[in-house]
Amino acid sequence: MWLRLTALAVFAVVPCAMAQDVPPKPVLTLDDAIARVARQHPDLRLADGQRAVLTADAERDALRPPLRIGAELENVFGSGPTRALDQAELTVTLAGVLERGGKLDARRTLAQARIDALAPQRALARLDVLAEVARRYLAIGMAAQRHAAALETLAQRQRTVSAARQRLQAGASPESVLLTAQALQ
Repeated sequence: MWLRLTALAVFAVVPCAMAQDVPPKPVLTLDDAIARVARQHPDLRLADGQRAVLTADAERDALRPPLRIGAELENVFGSGPTRALDQAELTVTLAGVLERGGKLDARRTLAQARIDALAPQRALARLDVLAEVARRYLAIGMAAQRHAAALETLAQRQRTVSAARQRLQAGASPESVLLTAQALQ
């Protein structure tokens, strides 16, 4: 009994569930397309990565040349009079590059100029990408309008052929009118 009732309920509910309308897809507006591309386009994200690289280069260029410390031990563990550490010699060195003429400041300035030049490059890339988005969006809109106009033209021509056929059957127009309408279809 319960099995039959359950089967009846399933057969009553399943067709109703399948008959539900699919919610309409949201329409993509030009503003939405521009916002999405500005947020996710790889060329624009590449510029952000370049900024991180240039900032790291600027930090590296702001450092002074490194100092190197070295130690050299000679005449150790020899034989005879130089055995053990009796005649050992230790040489300690400190080496570094001396920069003259404001080279450090020049490197810093050049690195900052590269970072500053990135902002206009990014803005130009952004404008190029967004202009391409707008162009393609408008091209799609124009294609949709042309498609709708073509469908309307086709429907109008079919109505014209139908009307010409009715006029021919009624004897109100010659067969050439029907043939002309069919040729234009």
